[in-house]
Formats: sequence, C-alpha cells, structure tokens
Amino acid sequence: MGNILMNGFTLSGGGASPEQYEVFKDGALVAYFRLRYGEFTVKCPDAAGEIVFEASPVGDGRFDDNERDEFLNKGLGAVAEWLPRQSGTQK
Repeated sequence: MGNILMNGFTLSGGGASPEQYEVFKDGALVAYFRLRYGEFTVKCPDAAGEIVFEASPVGDGRFDDNERDEFLNKGLGAVAEWLPRQSGTQK
C-alpha cells in the first residue's frame, strides 16, 4: 500500500497486512492501527502501547471500502487527543 497522509499524520502500512498501519506525526512514531477478526484497535505510542480507541467495523481483516476513512479518522482523532497528555499539556 504505502503511505497515506491524513489530518497531519502519515500512515504507513500495507503488504501482507493491509489494515495494519504505523502512524507518524512530524516523523515520530505515535500510534499503531490494526484491524483483525473484526476488531479495530489504536494503540499509542506503538503496537505494545495503550489502547486509545477500539471499534468493530463490518470488515474483518479489511475495512469495507465505505468504512475505511471513517475508522481511520476516528483513530486519528483518538491519537490527537492522546498526544498532548504525553507532554503534560492540554489542547
């Protein structure tokens, strides 16, 4: 797949796991998105991090075409809320 630019973030993913993304902000890894078995999770700052968003889309190992943008945007919103807490600042 390659890189996707959305809302000031870069999502890098694809290959054998098309709904698995590393998420970068200003070049730093800030989150990991994964859809498996109908469960979409967003973890910060990486795959071993805190779950900041979960959802159950219709797609199983892949989002349905009409839901990908919705869930990626919701995940990015959760990451954007998580980031300021890491530096002790508020939005």
